[in-house]
Amino acid sequence: MEAAAAHVHEDTGAGAMWSVVAGRIVDAYVDACAGVFRRAYRLTSGYPRDGEEASQRASHYPNTSGEERVRRGSGGVAERGQFPPMQLPATPLKAAAARHSSEGSHAELGEVKSRYDEVCTRVEHLEEQLAAKKREFETERGQWRETVGKLQLEHAARRQGEEERQQQLLRKADELRVELQSVRTQLIAARDEEKRIRRDADNARDEMQKEMYHLERELQTVRTAEEKARQKLRDISEQLAASKQALQQRQNADMSRATQSERDVEKLKQELSETHAAHQFVQRLLQTEKLRSEAAEGHSKDLSNHLAAQHLKIVELEQRVSELQEALWLQQAAVDAMTQECEALQKVNRVLEERLAEVESEREPLRQQLQSLLFLEPH
Repeated sequence: MEAAAAHVHEDTGAGAMWSVVAGRIVDAYVDACAGVFRRAYRLTSGYPRDGEEASQRASHYPNTSGEERVRRGSGGVAERGQFPPMQLPATPLKAAAARHSSEGSHAELGEVKSRYDEVCTRVEHLEEQLAAKKREFETERGQWRETVGKLQLEHAARRQGEEERQQQLLRKADELRVELQSVRTQLIAARDEEKRIRRDADNARDEMQKEMYHLERELQTVRTAEEKARQKLRDISEQLAASKQALQQRQNADMSRATQSERDVEKLKQELSETHAAHQFVQRLLQTEKLRSEAAEGHSKDLSNHLAAQHLKIVELEQRVSELQEALWLQQAAVDAMTQECEALQKVNRVLEERLAEVESEREPLRQQLQSLLFLEPH
């Protein structure tokens, strides 16, 4: 309805404008025709239509002013009934002058009539041109109205399209607003999940650090025990070397020192038993360390599975989970390092066992020598 009202309003305004323009053109034409007719009327109304009017028109010229005065004088005398005899011979001259003036007036009247005919012809030509201009103006006015109508229809269609597009944009804006609210809700949930995962990761990191601290302390304890065992082994080796030297000296010495050698052998047995007990203690520590390492590996695997599950749930937080995975990999590397250290301890244990086997192998000849010495002792 607004478009129709606007169309009617614009059509009314255009019709009023064209009416004003046409009215001004017609007024100008009427004024021009009126001016032409007034000039023609002034030209034609000044000429006499009979002999008396011609004589009156001729009396206005300068060369007939004296005759007019004579005529007026004779007219006045005639009216008074007095006819001077001295003015009678001038009457034919007056008549001749009047005829001459009348002929000139008729000639001038014919010229004025011809000019009037030309003016009428020109006025008719102007009227035809005006009618043609009016027809052309009406044609252009119709075309202009048709063009204005088309433009108004196009404007109404464009305006309707713009309104529909605006409604679509509003609907789309509402959808985007709802989607934005949903995204904000998801973002808040993701942030809460991220905080929870970060807390879990921090707790796991703290637990891993505590466990690593305990493992390091236990490893330090094991290393201290290992160092003590190595020191004892060195002492035993030195004592065994001293014992070998003493045995060789005793073999070259008296039988009186056999008892002392036996006591030394018993002392060596006791020290070997203590060394064996220390070795078993080291083995138990290594076994405990191995169990703890396996528990740490199991815990690390559990953490890996948990982090993998969290990685499947929240892809958006992959970078932060990757940081946790890097921390886990560092923990795994530390566990691997501890495993390598345990393997090194096992190697040391094997070396100790080999050394003990060597000590036992070296002890067997001494035992045989002692037995031979005991057999050689006199009863």
